[in-house]
Amino acid sequence: MATTPRTLIKDVERADAELAALRDQRARIDARIEALESTRKADILKVATGILSGLDLSHLPALTVVARLSALLGAADSSDGADTSTAEEVHKIETFIRFTRNAGSRKRALLERCGLRWHGRHAGWTGVVGSAALAQLRDVFGNKVEKPPFMAHEGGSLSAQESDAAPVCVDEEHDGGTSEAAAEVPGTANATR
Repeated sequence: MATTPRTLIKDVERADAELAALRDQRARIDARIEALESTRKADILKVATGILSGLDLSHLPALTVVARLSALLGAADSSDGADTSTAEEVHKIETFIRFTRNAGSRKRALLERCGLRWHGRHAGWTGVVGSAALAQLRDVFGNKVEKPPFMAHEGGSLSAQESDAAPVCVDEEHDGGTSEAAAEVPGTANATR
């Protein structure tokens, strides 16, 4: 049985009416979501302002307060999946923490979240972190946070013993630098006949 154009038109009109109702419902839901998000944001700001006004921050250095608030901002950004690049990332600090590789789960998660990795040669965690992450690491690890030992001598990676040693050449001898190979090559100044 073939459908008539009249039946198809009625089906299209029903679909149009249902689409209009759904679009209207979606517009009301979107408006309600926006109103709830705005109210929630205002309420959270009221709570945070109340907590901060009750704290005596006058004895803390301004940089510490800013670093901790920035760390809170970074935690909020990373928890909702937003882009975690902030202005503090411009000021990165080379960091080394002399701490065992077998860190507890909470401390290891913090180390990895801050972007530090295990450096076996120096027996510690190393990486480049922002000032807020550095403040958080200092809170947890205290005086174990230090300047990386491999950054102390920026001239190269050689130790003092290696840099004072004379270079070793395979074809160099103690008799003034001539070798048997050079002595046997015809046409050289040291050639023997």
